[in-house]
Parts: sequence; structure tokens; C-alpha cells
Amino acid sequence: MARMVGGSRIRGDRMTMDIAHKAKDAVERMARLILAADGAALAAMLTPDFVGVGYAGQRVDAGVYAGLHADSGSAEGRFVRFDVSDLKVRAAGTAVLVYGVQRVVARVDLTSRFVQLWRIEGGDWQLAYHQETPILTTGSDSSPAEDANR
Repeated sequence: MARMVGGSRIRGDRMTMDIAHKAKDAVERMARLILAADGAALAAMLTPDFVGVGYAGQRVDAGVYAGLHADSGSAEGRFVRFDVSDLKVRAAGTAVLVYGVQRVVARVDLTSRFVQLWRIEGGDWQLAYHQETPILTTGSDSSPAEDANR
């Protein structure tokens, strides 16, 4: 049996497909929390041993990652738009690898590829690893969605 999740064909039993769909939902929930600048709710979705790698290769822990997206009270620090697309999900037991494209609009408009490792901890989906890499315009005719499928 195969079903599509985020444009990706997932093979496996019903439980594997259910896990993949729930992981996709968790990614989309996290995007909404980031857009809302809800650092506390975002922090609750991170594992205690969370590791993030940002655009410049800098490593951040759970506190720093959640803090970067927390409501600072400044409208300038808030995102105007935060979209995820072209999600691909690879499920293995209770760990799931998710990758795709994210577009962030704040003071600048930046599109990047990301990869995340999600785990079920205490019955909840928690993010254990996140890395993002900016998509630079290279004059290629291919779109980020086409590149993601290569």
C-alpha cells in the first residue's frame, strides 16, 4: 500500500503512514507557532537534546532556537510570512525524517531547504534536529520544488 504525504509516496502499513501524516502536521504546527512568535509553545515541541544548525552553520540548542522565535514585543522581529512546502517524509518506527522548503518573510524574503528529525516522546511529537540552508538564485531554470525531487 502506498499513499502520498507532502508530495512523497510513503510505503508501509497503516501505522507507518499515520506516523508520517502526524509528523507532517507537527511541521506545519511548528511553522504556525513561529509565525505567531510563540516561543513557549515552540520550546515545548523541542527535545531537551535538540540541536539546530542555522543558515551560517551556527549550532543552537533548544533555548536559543525557541528564543530566536519568541515574541520580543517588537513588530520588527516578527515574521510576516512563514510557509513550508514540498514536504517529504521518511518514517522509521517512532522517528521521522522530514525535509522540504521553507520561505520566511520578515525584513528580508528568504527561501531555504530544511531537514528535521522528529521523535515521539511521551506521546508528543518533538523536534530533535533542524538544519536549514538558503536557496541561492543560480540562474537555473529549475524551481525549489523540482530541485527537491532530485
